[in-house]
Amino acid sequence: MKNLNIFFLVIFACNSIMMFGQKNVQGKIVYEQRIESANYLKSYNLYFDSEKSYYEEKVKANLEKSQTKEEDGTTFYATRDNKKPQFYFNSTDKGFFFSEVILNKHLFVKEDFKLKWELSNEIKSIGEYKCQKATTNFRGRKYTVWYTTEIPVVFGPWKLHGLSGLILQAHDDKNYFQINVKNISVNSDSQMKVTDFSEEDLSTAMSVPVFIETKIKLQEEFIAKLSSRLPQGAAPLQIDKNCKDCGEELEYFEEK
Repeated sequence: MKNLNIFFLVIFACNSIMMFGQKNVQGKIVYEQRIESANYLKSYNLYFDSEKSYYEEKVKANLEKSQTKEEDGTTFYATRDNKKPQFYFNSTDKGFFFSEVILNKHLFVKEDFKLKWELSNEIKSIGEYKCQKATTNFRGRKYTVWYTTEIPVVFGPWKLHGLSGLILQAHDDKNYFQINVKNISVNSDSQMKVTDFSEEDLSTAMSVPVFIETKIKLQEEFIAKLSSRLPQGAAPLQIDKNCKDCGEELEYFEEK
């Protein structure tokens, strides 16, 4: 009976691949992403075709203005910059890119990593999709994901990818970071744009070590700017690298 079940699972997976493989499968997935330190949910869209995926935060087109008054009576308005975190993966050339907004500076980064997955026999349903469990260790955290071979692409939310089906749900072992699917739309005939990264963004993307250095430099410049506005004689502000109240890092990059 066990061998028979395995046989039917193999047949089902092959049929799924054949069904989607006949055309250039494309889709849009909506996720909710939560980081414990932020204590609120953000909505993200994942766009994909058979070769590449693009994951970005959903930002409202019309953002409310905030009003500020200066001491001289001058009033000015400010809106949130619509720059947003982005993640782009091209499976044909194994290229992974991400962008991060640091103090209103949009930094584009190319990185090279491969997730090593441990597959489990555990199965559960998410919506109408049968999903399988897998785990991996990545930059200081252990992640558990649920993926479905019924959508046979190697993509997933954030930086999680490399399985034989689309990742629908993910969390780390402390539930500090959680991602849950909210809507699934797969259409073999659609012609959606998969990425907003320009060729210039991709060709000029910095390495991870340069990104880390740039991030630290921007933070130091910001602190120095704040210190310059302190009353004369006040001690300059400093970054406390051992801060216990600053929250955890999502990723712990290796020092290079």
